[in-house]
Amino acid sequence: MAIWGKPLPGGLSALGKGKSSVVLLCEVGGVEAAAKVRRVDAPVPDLRMEAAMLRAANSVGVGPRILGWGRTVIVMELVEGVPLEELLRARGLRGAADAAASALDGARALDAAGIDHGELHRPGHHVTVRGRGAVILDFGSASASRRPSNVTSLASAIARAAGSIWDPELRRALRSYKESLARGESGEAEYREVLRALGLGRAARQISL
Repeated sequence: MAIWGKPLPGGLSALGKGKSSVVLLCEVGGVEAAAKVRRVDAPVPDLRMEAAMLRAANSVGVGPRILGWGRTVIVMELVEGVPLEELLRARGLRGAADAAASALDGARALDAAGIDHGELHRPGHHVTVRGRGAVILDFGSASASRRPSNVTSLASAIARAAGSIWDPELRRALRSYKESLARGESGEAEYREVLRALGLGRAARQISL
């Protein structure tokens, strides 16, 4: 989704536009929020599936907090920050370690919940950094019917942005993690190996899934 701060007629402010929706700045209870509104030429009939996926992600602590939804609109917490990919290119993996580990913890939570985001192989504006943490955005392509590949997709994208995609230790760790999930195992130990291969072992939060 393209992000900008373009004013629209009627005093509206557009935060972004994608193939299915536009995101507008709104206010809920006196607090700024984001309203994702279905485009009339959208390839999907409504936004209810996306709302369901975001609600499921919220249940494991991932994504902007959903505030309300309907057939054509999803209202959610406004997340402002810097795209993770941009931060990685500017600071490198060491300088963005906390944010990268936070994003991977979110991806790990989605894997454990059986939700595949579908766009983390090209995070772009799908992962935003605020403070020392990261928020995974835009669940328009998410599905609970596909085998989740969030950690493998995002870890590969992080390594690519940091210039270390061909690191053999990381590739082995990602393969082992993927195989562990395919066997129906938790993948917890293998996930820790992915973090260590990226040099993020100390930055990652202690999580229990």
